[in-house]
Amino acid sequence: MLHLSEIPLSKTTLVPPIVQDLLQQENLNFKSTADRKLLIAQLQLQYNSLPRNAPVVESIASLLDENTFTVTTGHQLCLFGGPAYFIYKIVSAISAARIYSQKYPDKNFVPVFWMASEDHDFEEVNHLYLFGKKIQWQREAKGAVGRLSTAGLDALLEEIKVLTGDSEVLTILRNAAKEKNLADFTRHFLHHLFGNQGLVVIDADDAALKNSFSAVITNEFKEKIGKIEVDKTNAVLQEKYKLQVHPREINFFYLDENIRERFTENDGRNWEQLLLDSPEKFSPNVIYRPLYQEYILPNVAYVGGPNELAYWFQLKGVFAAHHIAFPQLLLRDSFLVINSNQRKVMSSLNLCLEDLFLSAEQLKAQYMQGKSELLDSSYFQQLENLFAQIKSAAIKVDGSLEGAVEAEKAKALKQIEALMGRIKKAEKVRHEIDLNKIDKIKAQLFPEGVFQERRVNFLEFYAKYGNAYFEALFLNANPLNTCLKVLEEE
Repeated sequence: MLHLSEIPLSKTTLVPPIVQDLLQQENLNFKSTADRKLLIAQLQLQYNSLPRNAPVVESIASLLDENTFTVTTGHQLCLFGGPAYFIYKIVSAISAARIYSQKYPDKNFVPVFWMASEDHDFEEVNHLYLFGKKIQWQREAKGAVGRLSTAGLDALLEEIKVLTGDSEVLTILRNAAKEKNLADFTRHFLHHLFGNQGLVVIDADDAALKNSFSAVITNEFKEKIGKIEVDKTNAVLQEKYKLQVHPREINFFYLDENIRERFTENDGRNWEQLLLDSPEKFSPNVIYRPLYQEYILPNVAYVGGPNELAYWFQLKGVFAAHHIAFPQLLLRDSFLVINSNQRKVMSSLNLCLEDLFLSAEQLKAQYMQGKSELLDSSYFQQLENLFAQIKSAAIKVDGSLEGAVEAEKAKALKQIEALMGRIKKAEKVRHEIDLNKIDKIKAQLFPEGVFQERRVNFLEFYAKYGNAYFEALFLNANPLNTCLKVLEEE
């Protein structure tokens, strides 16, 4: 039902060239600081309330083996997944784990989804878009979003049902909405959606895991390693591309119920005693979250989006200073879904896939150039040639007539230019239907100017294609093949 076409990233506007250049050749580092027994124990506690799923049970148990490593992706806890690339990141991590398992048969690879449950920007995660409609979770929210109650999600799911119809996935979401908080909801949702693929979901908002990270936290508070190292790297990278993150003096938040606020030098807190008593109250910011992840997981590769990977490149010095292995960075798969009607419109307009990344105005100009009855330059050139002949003859008769000829030529050129403007305007009216089609297809594939996968929720595609949508994703995902994957309806 959905077949694959591919576009080189260089022919799209999805990934800055500098990020493509910085993606390193495959170089998996199999050294790890992970406390495997502790990791398994905490994962088992986190999964305690969920039904046993053999692939997940096997994935978690395998982490005890020194030859088992993880391939990780992560994201904020967006409402019901938020934009479709939330799902594409997970599919990419699962795909990468499979590929590595084939390339390194003496090792095992487990796909992991890292829940950014400690993020506190509720406005970034409280909505999704379906069929052009914004569905928003209206509620008061403070502190870590993963700790928010799921109250109110049922009503939103009924609103979604009206748009998509009922489905197996909506049943999964309804059952997940019975969990106590958004982190448990997300684990439940992903466990039932991707558990059969062996995906392990981890919530790092965990006292025992943070306690194991205490030495790194201590070094940050005492030596300000994050700021020192990132500032050094930024001084080099800022000449090449736009910096994504900037360090602070202390790169941790204080986390408590309904609170996530920055630690500062003079905030009055005794951080050393607090770290001994309550390590769960230390929450890494964007600088240290990647280090925390790589410290507690036996991770060899991280799958992220272009802007995300851009800031990972800023952190290499911090990793080195803490003697934590830096992972292979993989660019997540990008997918564009084109239905049969959209494909027909593209064919009728003679648009190729690469054309979609031109602006609507550029596409219209390109279309009109092919349809125009006028060859502007030839008309003007003919006029120039005619007046050159007239001027030559006039000068032979009376040299003072040269100015008069030039004045008449200027008038004629101006009149012809105005006439051509009227003809072009008439041509646009004549082709108005097709020009409107260009606007429409751009709005569908780039809603409000945003690329489809960064705006539209996956439920929109699932409503149309059902499980065939996921089958097509898994069949074609490969983050080691960096190109745009276009899924076209047959």
